[in-house]
Amino acid sequence: MKSFTLIATALVLSGSILSIAKAAQPSDAPTAVVKFGDLDAKRPAGKEELYRRLTRAAHSVCRALDPNESGATNLQLIPIYKSCIDQAVSGAVAKINLPEFTDYVAARTQKPVGTGMQLAAR
Repeated sequence: MKSFTLIATALVLSGSILSIAKAAQPSDAPTAVVKFGDLDAKRPAGKEELYRRLTRAAHSVCRALDPNESGATNLQLIPIYKSCIDQAVSGAVAKINLPEFTDYVAARTQKPVGTGMQLAAR
């Protein structure tokens, strides 16, 4: 009975988080500002540093969905958390709109770069 209660509680909590995540309007979505005016995003070192900054900001923006932040790993949140990070990074890359950097990220992640959360600012 104890394990059923724990499982039922986990399902209710994960359902609540999923509902909140789906209900959030784009204007309510958390954002982070990533400054990159000091970088030359056409050079390999600049691309790498910009990607590192975007990834750090994406982890920060998506922290509420991180299953490890709650103290108890919720396996259902892992794909949602990873998707949040992917969308945040790809959205920022699209917003930055530097073809050399877009190609770098696409090659590094082996995923097409599309739109998502806003993270970047110059």
